[in-house]
Amino acid sequence: MKGFVPQLCKSAQAPATSKRYRDFGIGVLVIVLNQTIVLPIQMTLDKRDTDIPASILVMVFVFLSMAIGNRIHGGVARFYKAHLQGPTDFLGRHMSLGFVTPFVMLNRDHISKAVDVPRIAGAFVYLATGMEMLFDAMYFTLVWTCSLQLLRSLKASSGLLRFPRLRLALTIFANPVLLTSGFGTVYFWIKTFFANITIDQVVSNFRRHRTFAEAVIHIAEDHDPRAHIGAGDLSCLILDAGILCLGMKMFEYRHELASSFYSIVSTCAIIATTCIFANVVIARRIGLESDEALAFAAKSVTIALGVPAMQKVGGSMTLMSALCIFSGMLFQMSGDYLFKILRINDRNVRKQPRGGSGSDTEKGSRGRSGEDDKSGEEAKIVAAGVTVGINAAAMGTAHLIERDSKAIAYSALSMTIFGGTTVALTAVPGVSYLLVYLASR
Repeated sequence: MKGFVPQLCKSAQAPATSKRYRDFGIGVLVIVLNQTIVLPIQMTLDKRDTDIPASILVMVFVFLSMAIGNRIHGGVARFYKAHLQGPTDFLGRHMSLGFVTPFVMLNRDHISKAVDVPRIAGAFVYLATGMEMLFDAMYFTLVWTCSLQLLRSLKASSGLLRFPRLRLALTIFANPVLLTSGFGTVYFWIKTFFANITIDQVVSNFRRHRTFAEAVIHIAEDHDPRAHIGAGDLSCLILDAGILCLGMKMFEYRHELASSFYSIVSTCAIIATTCIFANVVIARRIGLESDEALAFAAKSVTIALGVPAMQKVGGSMTLMSALCIFSGMLFQMSGDYLFKILRINDRNVRKQPRGGSGSDTEKGSRGRSGEDDKSGEEAKIVAAGVTVGINAAAMGTAHLIERDSKAIAYSALSMTIFGGTTVALTAVPGVSYLLVYLASR
C-alpha cells in the first residue's frame, strides 16, 4: 500500500495523464460554451417552426469561421493544434454516448408490459428513485466507461491473438453503444418492476423533450428543472458538442477537403435524390405499410435531420430512428474489419524519416511510384469517408474519430450534404406529395 500511493501520484503527474485531464476539462467547457450558442438558435428556429437542428448549423458555422479566420491569420490553425485538437478528439470519441438515448427510447414504442427480473438486481435502483435523473446519468456513464475499457482490453489482449476469429467476434459484439443500450434496457425493466410503473413512464422520464432547448423553455415557464430534465436530455449536450467537433475536424482536414469538395457535394446530392425515391418504392414493394415505407426516405441520415424529414411526409418516426441507429451501429461493429479486408489505410501514422543514398534515377522512379500509390490510397480514403457519411451518418463518423481516421472530414461533409439534401427535398410540396403517392401505391 505504501508503494501504491507514490506510484499513483507519479502516474497522475505523467504528461500523458495530465493531457487527458486537460482535454477532459476543456471538453466539458466546450460542451457548456456550445450550448450558449446552440440554445438561442434552436429556440429561435422552434418559434419559427423551422425543423432544422441548430447543432448542424453551428457545426457549419464553426468550420467556416475557423477556415476564414485562418485565411486572415494563420494563428487559428496553430491555436487549434495546440489547445483544441485534443479536446476535439476526446469529445469525438465519446460522442457515441449520445446515441444510446435514441436507442433505448425505442423501448417506449415497442414494449408495453414488464417481465420478471431478479429482485436483488434492482435493490439499489429502488433506493435511488428519489434522485432519479442524477442516478440514471451516473449509471449510464459508468456502463459506458466500463464498455470502453472492456473493448480496449479485448483489442489489447495478447491471449486472444492465438484465436483471431474469437477476438474479432468479441470486439464486434463488445460495441460500447450496443452494451450500454442493452444494460440500459435491463435497467429500465428493473425500474418498472420495483417502482411499479410502466416502461412507457420510465422511458418518458428518462428523456422528457425532443431537444434540450424545449426543456429550457419549459423550465423558464414553471421553474421546475426536475420535471423537465432527464438523464437522456443531458445526452443531447454530448451529442451537440460532438457534432460541433465534426466542424473542427473538417477544419483540421480542410486542405484534403478542398481537393475533393465539388465531387463529394455532387455525389452526395445525386445519391440523396435517388435514394429518397428508390428506398420508398422498394420498401412499399416488399409489403411495408405507407408510413413505414416513408421512413425509408430518411433511413441513412442522422436522426437530427431525419425527424424534420419525417414530419414533412408523415413517415414512421420510430422506424426511421431504428434504421438510423442500426445503420450506424452496424458500421461501428464491423467498420474496423471492413477497412482491414478492403486494405484502406486510413489511420494517421507518423512517418519516420528514412536514410538512403540511391541514385537519382532510382529516387525518381520510387518518387513517381510513391505518388501513384499515395493518389490511389487517397482516393480510397475519400470513397470510404463518403460511403460512411451517407450510410452510417453521425454514428459512423464518430467511429472514424475513434479510429483516428483520415476519412473523418469526408464523412462529416457527406453526412451534412446527404442529410441536408434529404430534408430540403422533403420540404418541397411537390416532392413530399410524390413520396406519399409512391408509398400508398
